[in-house]
Amino acid sequence: GVFTYNSKYADGHQAHGGYAEAVRVDANYAFKIPAGIDPVYAPPLMCAGVTVFAPMLRKGVKKGDRVGIVGIGGLGHLAIQYAHALGAEVVAFSHSPSKREECLKLGATAFVDVSNKDEVDAVRHSLNYLFITSDSQANQYNDYITWMTFEGQIILLSLPQGQMSFAPREFIISEVAITGSLIGGVNVLKKTLEFSAKHNILPIIERFPMAKINEALERVNGGKARYRKISEIHGWAAKGPGLKVEPWSYTPRPLGDHDIEIKIEYSGICGSDLHTLREEWGPTNFPAIVGHEIVGKVITKGSKVAELKEGDLVGVGAQVYSCLQGDCNACSHNLDPHCSKSVFTYNSRYADGQPAQGGYAEAIRVDASFAFKIPDNIDPVYAPPLMCAGVTVFAPMLRKGVKKGDRVGIVGIGGLGHLAIQYAHALGAEVVAFSHSPNKRQQCLELGATTFVDTSIKSEVDAARGTLNYLFITSNSKSNQYAEFISWMAFEGTIMLLAIPEGQMSFAPYDIISTEVSITGSMIGGVNVLKKTLEFASQNNIRPIIEKYPIGKVNEALQHMDEGRARYRIVLIHEVTA
Repeated sequence: GVFTYNSKYADGHQAHGGYAEAVRVDANYAFKIPAGIDPVYAPPLMCAGVTVFAPMLRKGVKKGDRVGIVGIGGLGHLAIQYAHALGAEVVAFSHSPSKREECLKLGATAFVDVSNKDEVDAVRHSLNYLFITSDSQANQYNDYITWMTFEGQIILLSLPQGQMSFAPREFIISEVAITGSLIGGVNVLKKTLEFSAKHNILPIIERFPMAKINEALERVNGGKARYRKISEIHGWAAKGPGLKVEPWSYTPRPLGDHDIEIKIEYSGICGSDLHTLREEWGPTNFPAIVGHEIVGKVITKGSKVAELKEGDLVGVGAQVYSCLQGDCNACSHNLDPHCSKSVFTYNSRYADGQPAQGGYAEAIRVDASFAFKIPDNIDPVYAPPLMCAGVTVFAPMLRKGVKKGDRVGIVGIGGLGHLAIQYAHALGAEVVAFSHSPNKRQQCLELGATTFVDTSIKSEVDAARGTLNYLFITSNSKSNQYAEFISWMAFEGTIMLLAIPEGQMSFAPYDIISTEVSITGSMIGGVNVLKKTLEFASQNNIRPIIEKYPIGKVNEALQHMDEGRARYRIVLIHEVTA
């Protein structure tokens, strides 16, 4: 056999590997990647995947078997997925209790913290197979044997340190076998890829540009990789104006001391995405990956990041940087989006000129101050809309001091409005929902509205005139409707624009002089406000109503959104691996 590198062909020529622009091989040893596997996730399957799957096939791991995995790293996190897909009951063993949740999501039935004697004792004499995927100490095998059932098998996939040492008596009385496994042959590698595609088995990866290979090697060597290294971020980008995005990849900015990298699991579609793709709000920097409602897991962090750790579930909203300095007039007043150094999540540039790319991608790299822990009681799939739509409606309510007893109107019961009803209701306000769609009446009342006004029925509108303390405009209302809106307000009431109306606004100055009504607008919330948005949603069970699309159908989702058929936010589902 000739291995891919550090090996010689029969003619004496040296074999060289893949840290290169090309490789020349016998066609029998090149395998088609199934259409269902994103190519960026395929490389680890070619070695790590087959390394763990081959012995499972050879040993006949099946439904009902109890399989232990030691070492939850580059091999182990894949071994859990393969064993689970084969129907086995999987027990993950690790000295890192922080990996418990991750292992369970990958498919483990149980997690054993090997530093916890009670947890270890509970699994003794219960395993049919034990796969050793880490460089275990040579003297640990006496303990491993006690975890096995009679005739159980321990399979080494990684070399232990030093000479293995164990008592022969344990083998005789338990009939446990210890063996090893290298890699799989041609047919086994084909089966590995087919099985992975069929069962959606994918590695958890980090990406490095090829030019930073030494930095990547150092990270793997230091045991910091989660779990395999890849060089670029792949996403869905628009190449020009219009609602069409296509696969595209880019080299991310260098990871700074205060930065984190997030493996994206869910991303929301916001109306701002569509406006940007069409260049309706000004020029767009193409190629552009949009999306600023982002939720995923921290996979890498800079040396000075203290409040977040790898594995944390976090969200990112419409902003990824501001100075956050006490002498900044904007940041010091919780108005971070107005900071002169602000960088938005997409269609924006960092101080060094690098473009910011958004959430329709497998990962994103941002300043850790602009990533927020998702509360435990919020299902991650419902979190993305809170990162933009949620804070967009809640921020002005906080700033204006909406409170119990206030009468709050919401115009537009859509992506923003259905959340605005919930936040205003939870603040104790009496909520009046305005819509030209009478079929939304019952839903608005269930969301927390006290009253529903069908704007096509004059008597319902007349009953609301002069009664509102606040009116939040969450839809793209026509510019000539504001005289009507003013008539709904109580004296000194405030009208807040959260969506941009078409054309120039038009109303009689006398209307605001005679009523002392204020008309103002609000953008998004800063760091502190976004934290409060998530906390308040958690405490008051505020959730968006969503539709789900796989990221591969993002163009279909954009079209559905553009046609006004979304109810009410769309969340794109990425490959959720941990």
